[in-house]
Amino acid sequence: MGEWTVSRNNDDDDKPKRKAAKPVARRSALKTSGLAAAGVLGLAAAAIGGRAYQTGALNAFDEGLGFEPLRAWKAQLAAFKAAKGAKTGSPLTGNAKGLIAAGLLAASPHNSQPWKFIIRDKTIDVLADDARNLGAIDPRRREMLIGLGCCIENMVLGASAVGITPLLNVFPDGPEGATIARITIYDGTGQVSKEAEALARRQTDRGPYVVARQIDSKILTALDALVSSASTKLIWLRAETDAGKRFAAATIKATADFIADAELVAASDKWMRLGPGSHSDGVTLPTVGLPPLMTRMALMVPKGLSGDPNQAWLEMTRDVHVATAPQFGLITVPSLDDRESLVEAGRLWQRLHVQATIMGLSVQPLNQLLEMADRDAALTRPSPAATSLAGLATLSDSVFAFAFRMGYSRSITNPSPRRGITEVTAA
Repeated sequence: MGEWTVSRNNDDDDKPKRKAAKPVARRSALKTSGLAAAGVLGLAAAAIGGRAYQTGALNAFDEGLGFEPLRAWKAQLAAFKAAKGAKTGSPLTGNAKGLIAAGLLAASPHNSQPWKFIIRDKTIDVLADDARNLGAIDPRRREMLIGLGCCIENMVLGASAVGITPLLNVFPDGPEGATIARITIYDGTGQVSKEAEALARRQTDRGPYVVARQIDSKILTALDALVSSASTKLIWLRAETDAGKRFAAATIKATADFIADAELVAASDKWMRLGPGSHSDGVTLPTVGLPPLMTRMALMVPKGLSGDPNQAWLEMTRDVHVATAPQFGLITVPSLDDRESLVEAGRLWQRLHVQATIMGLSVQPLNQLLEMADRDAALTRPSPAATSLAGLATLSDSVFAFAFRMGYSRSITNPSPRRGITEVTAA
């Protein structure tokens, strides 16, 4: 038929006649439908365009105020090397803010950056910013103390790039004191270490690793040498071994248990961000391990259409994080109530991460097992996670404080945003 027509019921002839509707041509109807569809698509395109603008989907992933600390550190490295160590050419050289600039780039749980600093004449006190704790995820502040240890170690590793030799005193007022560390500033040698240079490149790689490329035992031995405290130990698990497979399976189970706990999910969501934009903390979408094009597409999808991020995390843990890792590692301490040991565990993790960066290796924390064990202990309930950890223990006098994976990667990683010096310091 060439036309759609509107028919009448002949039984209604005795009723007042209505004017017959004009036939609507199919071409006209299709045109109207097409215009309506175009309007919907236009609105969708506008929504996607607005979303892209809001999340910075089309921008570089290191744009925004949150990346000023990284840019400042790179500028410091360049200025200090160009001046051959002379205390000129950069406002960060030779003073407390130079050390803090290095500390800002440290790893921390969920990129929460739980630190603050008090600057005095020739000292810096590092304190915990308890308002930035992870809540139900970290009830005993294990991860917070490890993050503070990372910050302290970054300051020590970066000191050479600001012409400083630091004297570190951990818990100067005792292990229960509020001051986590006190760093006294002395003049340095003026030679920039490879570790200080690597601070600008150190990033967590949550993408796939090269499964077939194993890590040579000589590299593991070199990393073992980074253990400098009697209170910390480093344990390696090859993924293909029975212990490695049990760790992988237990990590997947712990992740599933995590996302089934509404309080844990709410605590985690507090630190989830979208595009880097104006953020200065938290986990942004460009850092979760997706390919660049997929990251930009994900940033443009309106809320409600991008799926469940918690289920996506579980799938990434199962299909990417543990499935492609050739090597797992764990850091142990004598007790999870030993604050000094937890800080030392953080210092070790930061040294290891920086050295892995220098060696061309990628690393990523995998702490779901430990987080679930802490959660279960806080709720005084049986803990499958704690049982799994006990089954992996090889030293009766130590407990696991931190877990990670390591391997070689071809992924493109992006930096995380950071809070600036003025946000974290007080005179």
